[in-house]
Amino acid sequence: STQSTWGCWYYEFTVRLAGIAQCGWADIELVGSSRDGLGIGDCKHSWGVDLNRLNFWHASLPQSRKVYGKYWGSNDVVGCAVDIDRRIMRFSLNGSWEPPMGVAYENFAFTGGLIPGLTVAFNHTSSLEVNFGQKPFKFAPPPGHLAVWYWVEQHRPLSAVPIAASSSSTTSSSSSSSATTPTTTTTTTTTLARAPSPEIELISRTASIVPALAQMTRVGLRASSGFAHAIIQTDHKKITVSASDHYPSIVADRVFLSRDRWYYEVKIKQCDHSELGFAVIGFADKAFFGDWTNGMGVGDDAYSWGYCGFVHGELQSAQTCRTHNGRKLLGYGATWKAGDVVGCAADCTRHTIAFSLNGNWAPPMGTAFFDVNFEQGLRPAISLRRGFVCKVNFGDREFIHPPPQNYRPIHDYLLQEQRSKK
Repeated sequence: STQSTWGCWYYEFTVRLAGIAQCGWADIELVGSSRDGLGIGDCKHSWGVDLNRLNFWHASLPQSRKVYGKYWGSNDVVGCAVDIDRRIMRFSLNGSWEPPMGVAYENFAFTGGLIPGLTVAFNHTSSLEVNFGQKPFKFAPPPGHLAVWYWVEQHRPLSAVPIAASSSSTTSSSSSSSATTPTTTTTTTTTLARAPSPEIELISRTASIVPALAQMTRVGLRASSGFAHAIIQTDHKKITVSASDHYPSIVADRVFLSRDRWYYEVKIKQCDHSELGFAVIGFADKAFFGDWTNGMGVGDDAYSWGYCGFVHGELQSAQTCRTHNGRKLLGYGATWKAGDVVGCAADCTRHTIAFSLNGNWAPPMGTAFFDVNFEQGLRPAISLRRGFVCKVNFGDREFIHPPPQNYRPIHDYLLQEQRSKK
């Protein structure tokens, strides 16, 4: 669940079998499909290189710019570096950053954050051993770049197993070919243990994870933040959403509402009236990015709008709110409980968002936001803690409460997109 939004980062991999592979970086909007042959670099949300075919891989690049690099072979080491602040991606072969290696992409734009990404071709046997910095690198990153594993260590939750001594990390860059993971000094303070660092090997597989648009029978959900903690359970009748820990955010997949009026509903199955039962339900722009490590989700940035039916605080009385751009405006909405149904309506023509509770649109429910300024289209979005469990219905089955007049179920958006692609 690595999503870097700033800084300079590096990882490397050793080629064990030199087949076809596309390797580099992706943002949170990447949707890969082995069935359709879509991997790193096959869309505008990922950037890669292929040193078997000597190609750049990015959807927006013209064919004339798709020649890059030097042929790799077995036991070669490829370094992948990104400077997010300066918008530069570069690659090395066996420690060399000189042409034909070096800078591959500049001035790129991404959604949310960047993650390492690798795609290997099943019909051209490939095997890559990936090192994010959990062990010493074979070659040094560019100056100022940190191991991706450093990000993982800083964001990984602690386990409940106490140990006698801990390691506190301080960062330094090295120009040698030894490790460039942060330097560690041992202290004697008692702390909590982290899980052991795994060895990672990537071998080509044939399984398809994400269905093609034409094969989708309902709108799906995916985690946009806190992948390891978001739980999405789907069967032929319902989609159930919960969290194992922390504060993950979940969004509708491949939905970008930019015109017309749309509706979906959420039935609350569990709602602890405590801090652990906190949740926000609403809509988010494509640019929304929840930061689960800092407890930020729907309504905590300029790209999301939500309703919360219970705000935990010091006050004895229950508080409710609408929230946008980090501001929780108390007093909007009714208090929700298990068994309640939240209706969510977005009017993309009038730029308004409204909510109902158990079919009631009258105050304190109703329109929560006016002048909703979205850039790339709205999508349903939910952020929740582990004491909140809900079922989401986009309209592929009958709603418990009917939408407002002239509002369409979001399931219709999927059908509309499928017809347009035929």
